[in-house]
Amino acid sequence: MKIKFVVILIALFSMTYSCKPSVEGEKSQFKDNIQKMKTYSVRFPGTAPYLKKLYRAAKRSWNTALKIKNKDKRAEEMDRINDSISKSPIMKELNNYYFKRKRLSFLFNWIKDLRFSPYADSIKIMIKSLKKDAKKAKSIIRRNYQSLKERSFSSTSNVVNTFDKANSLLTDIYNNLDRKYREVRKKINSLKKGKKSKNNKKHKSKNNSNEV
Repeated sequence: MKIKFVVILIALFSMTYSCKPSVEGEKSQFKDNIQKMKTYSVRFPGTAPYLKKLYRAAKRSWNTALKIKNKDKRAEEMDRINDSISKSPIMKELNNYYFKRKRLSFLFNWIKDLRFSPYADSIKIMIKSLKKDAKKAKSIIRRNYQSLKERSFSSTSNVVNTFDKANSLLTDIYNNLDRKYREVRKKINSLKKGKKSKNNKKHKSKNNSNEV
């Protein structure tokens, strides 16, 4: 019982220590946050003024944090600043947008890799329909992306609301395609299991015949 208690204490201590922010780790995170802001500003020029405003406020706080002598307190303040950047509404929506785009790119690749043969006509029709839907979805996403690139924004909240709508669009597209993709995979897997079961029965019947 005592050994278990000691193990639990060590585990809790390790978790607490590993979660504790470090100056080096926070510097790396801050650099990553700044790079994201730069990337978003270039890809969506209309967001640049508002990201610049966020960057300037974060940079002022960061410079102040660098002057803190106590290393642990400095790391904690740096962690707070990084957290305020990533949790800011504008960065949340932009990060979310790129996450959803990335997730969709994986799904598009899986759909692309679906083959028509050697499946029955009913499955071929499902695959053909899914590929057609994916093509339409790509076109919608491209047009939406282009409009976001060319758009001017009147305020930070305007950026947030616009990308929130774009994210809802991406979510709807993903959910629709993912549902259809799963239906196709389910049919294919069912067909494979059926063939495997049929082959096993033939093999078993053949073995029984040889024994006789």
